Amino acid sequence: MPEFDQGFSALVTDLHERGLTQDTLVVCMGEFGRTPKINKDQGRDHWAPAASLLFCGAGVRPGQVLGSTDRDGAYTTSKPFAPADVGCTILESLGINPRKHLRTPDGRPVEILDTGNFMSELFA
Repeated sequence: MPEFDQGFSALVTDLHERGLTQDTLVVCMGEFGRTPKINKDQGRDHWAPAASLLFCGAGVRPGQVLGSTDRDGAYTTSKPFAPADVGCTILESLGINPRKHLRTPDGRPVEILDTGNFMSELFA
């Protein structure tokens, strides 16, 4: 993690010093959380019940934590957000209507996202 911390903080610092944070949304996430316990191979497996994400810029209020987990970091205990909420928030932050209908090659309308809510607490 030291390499990640150094690189991520350098990116955020550079964007801030250049005055680009208001127009740039930085999101750091994976497709899954990781198990709260080390496995037999000294690693961690995919874990869907809880994950951590970082948001920066584009009006995100810095220095806040949304939600919490149990003492093991295994399960959310407050403010659970769904992947669709994250997608909806990213799209709306970029000025894209997540409910917009696109057309498939055969002309069928499809919503970009059919579920999910904007995570307004990030911007409060």
